[in-house]
Amino acid sequence: PVALTGAMPTEVEQLSMAYAVLTDKELLVYSNRGANLLNYTHGFISPLMAANGNRIALYNVGGKDVNVFNRSKEIAKLKTDFTIISADISDAGTLAVLTRSDKYVSQLEVYENGKYDKLLTWYGSEGFPLFVRMQRGGARAAVVAVRSEHGRLVSEVTAIDASSAKVLFSAKVNGLAEKLSYDSNGYITLVTDEQTSVITTSGEVKYTYSYGDAPLLFAACDEGRSIALCFGDNHQAGINRLVVLSTSLKEQFLVETVGEVDDMYISRSGVYVLGKGVVSEYTMAGKLKYTYEANGGSIRIVECGKLLTVLPDSI
Repeated sequence: PVALTGAMPTEVEQLSMAYAVLTDKELLVYSNRGANLLNYTHGFISPLMAANGNRIALYNVGGKDVNVFNRSKEIAKLKTDFTIISADISDAGTLAVLTRSDKYVSQLEVYENGKYDKLLTWYGSEGFPLFVRMQRGGARAAVVAVRSEHGRLVSEVTAIDASSAKVLFSAKVNGLAEKLSYDSNGYITLVTDEQTSVITTSGEVKYTYSYGDAPLLFAACDEGRSIALCFGDNHQAGINRLVVLSTSLKEQFLVETVGEVDDMYISRSGVYVLGKGVVSEYTMAGKLKYTYEANGGSIRIVECGKLLTVLPDSI
């Protein structure tokens, strides 16, 4: 294990042959073998990070500062005009920052990899802005906002091509958006509290998987491949169930009882479910492959070539 002293980890993200750990005080980067590559004290009040490839965007929610890192050093510092809502960075290094605005509801600023010069500014005029996500391996961004229509919540996705400075489409999906995956083919998978939808490059909502009355507990996406959804309530963990969907949102397998779920991760090899300090791996055929006990009670899992379990004081 890699010891973490003096700070509680809040996020862990996969990089290329490494992983980034964010605590309430520091940004840390370790190689897959556990060698420390970066220690950065951020001083942010509400820190969040986005990571992809060899790039990390560290930002202060409600503040105006964004710092960009590779695996070993800081490479850019940016300051926005308005307070930050969300940010994301692609594996090509393109950075998107969603902020408040003075004349509009929100605005999106996209910066190119390298010197991080600004490519475009887009203004959002409707809905309450939630988050932005970059396309995997591309220069497209998806901004999600929520609004009320006919007495129910609707999430609207706006796709923007930063290289041509054009809005590609807007699409609406029922429910409050919780997770979005933007794959390299230009398809968007949007998970809301009511349904999961796949949106094509033209903005068509091509596939939909509705939950009915089942409450969504966790969701995990393996971009461009499969989606794992856990339904239930940890106060009644005996009723929690796991559903894995294909890219066309057909059920691949169902596990009726998975117990308490604190985190979930999906990859090509299987689905990892964390609950009460135990990681359970299910194959893509729905069979329980193994269970692993993490002493001290894990709070997060992620697969970075190896399976990482993040404990309150170590990884």
